[in-house]
Amino acid sequence: MIDKRVKEILASYLSAKEELGKIAPTFNWSNLLGDYGEYIAINEYELTQAEISTKGYDAINKKGQTVQIKTIRDTTRSIKFKKGADHLLVIQIKNNGDFQKIYYGNFKKIIDVSVPTKFGEYTVGTTKLKKIAENTFEPIQEVCVSLKNGKKLCAPNREDLREKLLKKGFKCKRMSTINQRINRNNWELERAFSIKVPPNYATVEKFVDEKGYEWFPYEPHEDKDRIPLVSDFDKRVYISQSYFAKEYEIPKDYISDKLKPPFNWKTSEIWANYKHLKK
Repeated sequence: MIDKRVKEILASYLSAKEELGKIAPTFNWSNLLGDYGEYIAINEYELTQAEISTKGYDAINKKGQTVQIKTIRDTTRSIKFKKGADHLLVIQIKNNGDFQKIYYGNFKKIIDVSVPTKFGEYTVGTTKLKKIAENTFEPIQEVCVSLKNGKKLCAPNREDLREKLLKKGFKCKRMSTINQRINRNNWELERAFSIKVPPNYATVEKFVDEKGYEWFPYEPHEDKDRIPLVSDFDKRVYISQSYFAKEYEIPKDYISDKLKPPFNWKTSEIWANYKHLKK
């Protein structure tokens, strides 16, 4: 007889796995503990997740150095690993989901004190790992962005970089938003910190930067799924079609229709023809 609790717990796990996939879709959550450890490591240490099926490492830091991530429990006595990364990061997960960093440092330092096993693997005890960690410095990696004047601004981490940018007058979002933009949405740093406009405006920012156009009604710092509209006759980049419609009192449906084939009208044509219709 199948225990009902087993079925209920399994259903709960499968449901949780599905929800986790929606929140962090770059992980398949088939190995719940391992994926959770990687998720923590990548977000907490500002790493870039390696492509699926990459062997030898799981992430890359901002200096381009590779990082192998291992996840353990407090009952884990030793870990196994293979060569192939510059650094080793070991995360310990507690029953309530909290975590503790056990080791983050040079990989070779651990290999030198490990025991070779079969299939090219090495093993090291967690007690030894913790002892070595006491005399090991974490990899130093600055976070740098390029400003519009061509200069670079750097800081030891994202939080410090945000503070520097705020002091310079930049309108940065909260850290949770910045981290989500970088870790989940893969925004480049300059766009995540609002130095540049969001990605959905990237194809039209050249009109402002190089051709003398202006953002209207303001320079955007959020995407909000808006579709920008480049207007030739008033030399503006409207952050959405709605703002162009409101500015010239033209119905949004009319604008949307004339921008599409077979018309493909410019904004000057839309404005002139609608003005003629109004007479």
